[in-house]
Amino acid sequence: MQNCIIYARVSTTMQEDNESLKYQIIKTQEYAISKGYHIKKVISDVESGGKDDRPGFLELQKEIQKKSFDVLIVFEISRISRTSKTLINFVFDLNEKGIKFIPISQPELDTTSPTGMLFFHIQSGLAGYERKQISIRTKSNKLARAKDGIWQGGNLPFGYMKDQNNKIVPDIENSGILRNIFLDYIEFQSLKRVAEKYKRNISSIKF
Repeated sequence: MQNCIIYARVSTTMQEDNESLKYQIIKTQEYAISKGYHIKKVISDVESGGKDDRPGFLELQKEIQKKSFDVLIVFEISRISRTSKTLINFVFDLNEKGIKFIPISQPELDTTSPTGMLFFHIQSGLAGYERKQISIRTKSNKLARAKDGIWQGGNLPFGYMKDQNNKIVPDIENSGILRNIFLDYIEFQSLKRVAEKYKRNISSIKF
């Protein structure tokens, strides 16, 4: 009986809470059992596919170097990485170790055949393209939200608050102090001196 390792990944804790990670694990486990593989280990990450230093991914690479298993099962290749270079190098490492790679939702990507390898290269390029598009969309959405006055997260600077629509509005109760902070900064040209005067952390008055 061949040993297999299952690897699953989601990008955010929200996806984890929505059971996307659990779904990947269940489907890959069902596949492994149906094929008669012995599941040696299930490794998972809640990290962006653009990061190569994910704890689970690093653990998986150590298992590959030891050749401690025969088959790697994932739900789809983008779970390994959304970076084309990482994906290609990863599959080459698997091939060198004689480890079969099975993305269960993409059976055409059989990297043990020339045709499957061609499809893999095409798909890995698309994964890299999609990652860049996601990054562009995220930045555009953040910029649009900022222009609309919607807070992006973190602690609000002193003198501001969020309204019911999550937009930044002046805190009327502290508007007088806030005005003086601006005037003092114009005079001092030093955030440190202003913070010391009002006995506040610099981060709380940095806009």
